[in-house]
Amino acid sequence: ILRKSSLSPGLGFVPRTETEKKIVKLISKFPDIVLRAGEENKPSYIANYLLDVCAAFNKFYHETKIIGSDDEEGKLGFIKSVGIVIEVGLYLLGIGVPDKM
Repeated sequence: ILRKSSLSPGLGFVPRTETEKKIVKLISKFPDIVLRAGEENKPSYIANYLLDVCAAFNKFYHETKIIGSDDEEGKLGFIKSVGIVIEVGLYLLGIGVPDKM
């Protein structure tokens, strides 16, 4: 999505739908999940968390117009943030991330 847009990811995304609000809530929990996984030596916490994030993002992707929307830059920034959380989470699990799918 980020490569297809002619715009750059922006700031100031305001979640409006329940799915968007759920994703914001989920990604805000990332530091706590990582800390808990480390303290309890349970990487499965990170894996399960990433599954939840990916499922919520998949729903967002299918129900939301991104390219050409009124808030395209904000949505791109939101997508980039979610991507960073997923990439770091996979890195912590020792899983490489392809540059392009």
